[in-house]
Amino acid sequence: MGKKIYREQGWTLLELVVALFVISVILSVAWSHYASFLRNARLKEAQAALLTNASFMQRWHKQHGRYTKTSTTWPNLPVTQTEYFVISFSSKAQGVAEGRFYLKAVAKNEKEEPRYLTIDQFNELRLCEIIDRKKKCILSK
Repeated sequence: MGKKIYREQGWTLLELVVALFVISVILSVAWSHYASFLRNARLKEAQAALLTNASFMQRWHKQHGRYTKTSTTWPNLPVTQTEYFVISFSSKAQGVAEGRFYLKAVAKNEKEEPRYLTIDQFNELRLCEIIDRKKKCILSK
């Protein structure tokens, strides 16, 4: 009768190393997609806040006939920040052309999120980023 050859149960070291390598590659790709998803979700939250503020400014203008509170101050915005962005007027109220406003949402941590959003009295929402000391903006939807 022939001898039976038994193989011990388990994985070889090479099999474990290959499996760990494959898992690490998959996790690194998944993590970068997840981080990108989070950044875009935070940007969408800031966009929603800007739209809320722009709508408030349109109502203010309809009620008061101007966008400014006084000749030197803006009205208080209903949403001044989200968890990751700060929202404010991009200029002082004094000297602003009548019938204009410009709001800006800038990340609290600009190194982590270099993009920012702007919106004006025409509800033109722009996504901006400074690349090589040059401002690049695109109309956002």
